[in-house]
Order: sequence, then structure tokens, then C-alpha cells
Amino acid sequence: MDAFACDFCRHIFTPNLEAQTIEVVDSVQPMTWRWTGQSWRQSRHLDRDLTLLVWGLGAVLVLLPPGLVWLAGYVFPPLPDSPGASVPLIWAGLTLLCHSLLALWLVAEHYQFSAYVALKLQLRRQLQRPA
Repeated sequence: MDAFACDFCRHIFTPNLEAQTIEVVDSVQPMTWRWTGQSWRQSRHLDRDLTLLVWGLGAVLVLLPPGLVWLAGYVFPPLPDSPGASVPLIWAGLTLLCHSLLALWLVAEHYQFSAYVALKLQLRRQLQRPA
């Protein structure tokens, strides 16, 4: 079995010369690219059950915590003239923003978008560089 490594992403690949594809073998999520004659294109072989789980978990992560924070502010509102009367809405908005970022990270990790992977690898290189 032939295998080769990439200096940029530090993964190990195996080629399939008959199908003109390469596959990552040291990753939890199998990724395959095929040669089109001019460039490499990613072959999407995503598990539908896992994809539904990721999207469902992302939706729950985005909607449930901000909804609970908003509900707490609605059920137990502050006094209208108090200095912190807008805090529950601001807190619910910040919760929605933070949880949306977490869900976006989850989706980016699942789909392995090329821009996301390149940014992640550049960040890793910057952090490993001696000061």
C-alpha cells in the first residue's frame, strides 16, 4: 500500500490510481478528493445520519439556551425604571451570538470547508512558531 504525507496539513494520504482519488487515512472523518484533469475536487461521502445529527445539535445549541435566557427575563422582568432594565435582552442577544458561533464551528468541523481548514492550519503554525 502506497501512502504519502502532506507537510502543510500533516495528514497521511493513500492514492487510488485506478479511480484517480486520494483519501485521508489518519482522520476520524473520511475525506476523499478526485482528480478532474485540471484540479482536485472533494468527493462528498458524508453520512446522512451524522449530518442530520450535526444540524439538529446545532439548532438546539442555537435556540435552547438563548430561549431559556429570554424566558427567564420575561418571567422575572426587572423593574422598568431600574438601571439594568435592558440587561435580560442584551444577555439573551449575547447568548444567541455566542451559541451561533459554536454552531458555526460545529458545522465547519463537520464539512471541513477549505477556507476553514487553511485558517486553522495557519493558526496552528503561528502558535507553534518559536517566539
